[in-house]
Amino acid sequence: MNKTVEKELGINKLRTGFLGYTVEAYRILGFSGKPRILEIGCGDGKSAIELAKISKGEIIGIDIDEVALSVFREKLDENNDKGKIQIIRTTLAHYNPSEKNLDIVWEEGVFHLLDLESSLKKSKELLKPGGFFVSC
Repeated sequence: MNKTVEKELGINKLRTGFLGYTVEAYRILGFSGKPRILEIGCGDGKSAIELAKISKGEIIGIDIDEVALSVFREKLDENNDKGKIQIIRTTLAHYNPSEKNLDIVWEEGVFHLLDLESSLKKSKELLKPGGFFVSC
C-alpha cells in the first residue's frame, strides 16, 4: 500500500491502536517458553515487533507488500531485533519452510483477503501438534 493512501486512511494509527489486543490475545494463550511464531500479513512490523517483545520468541513475518516490508526492515535496524525476527516476502500459500514446527500462527485482519479454507489448512500444516492459531 502506498504511503499516501496509508496516511489518508490513518492505517498507522489504527494498527497502533490494535496493539493492546495483540498483547491481550497473546496473554490469553498462556504460552510458556520461547515460541516460534509466524505472523501472516506482517506489514510494517508493528505486531511482529510487539510479539517479539512479549514472547521473547522467534518471529517470522510474511507479507507481499515490499513497501511495508522495507519500513519493517528499517524498524529492525533501529531496534536491533534482527536476531529474533525474520522477514520474508511471500504469501501464505507459497511459504514452505523446511521444518513445519511453529508454536503459533498469527494473523490480524488478513484472512478475509485470502481463501479461508486453504489458508486454515496451510496454517494447521505449519503448526506443531498442540500449536495455536490466532486470528484477531
